[in-house]
Amino acid sequence: MGFIEDIAGGKLLGGNLTGGLAIGVGLAIVGPALLGIISSAAKPVAKGAIKGGFLMYEKGQEAFEKGKEVLSEAIEVAEDIMAEAKAEMAEEKAVTEAVVPAVKTVRKGKGDVS
Repeated sequence: MGFIEDIAGGKLLGGNLTGGLAIGVGLAIVGPALLGIISSAAKPVAKGAIKGGFLMYEKGQEAFEKGKEVLSEAIEVAEDIMAEAKAEMAEEKAVTEAVVPAVKTVRKGKGDVS
């Protein structure tokens, strides 16, 4: 509460109450004009920042969509490779199952395969 006591006691600006009042009145008169100048300068800056934010958002969306496409293609390729590997394993298993009984038959006969 020192500030309020300084104002009430006239200690503001070294005890010069008239100087303090003059500054207050001057700001009251010039303030709106300064505010208009500042706001007119700040408005384009704010618009530019907002536009930049929108552009970044749009680019982020595009990158996200492209990433989804790339990931989908990678998943499809991986699924194709897995399906091919599974098919090859099934084919190898079928060949092995066909060959093993024939080998067992030959061994039982102890020799000639005619």
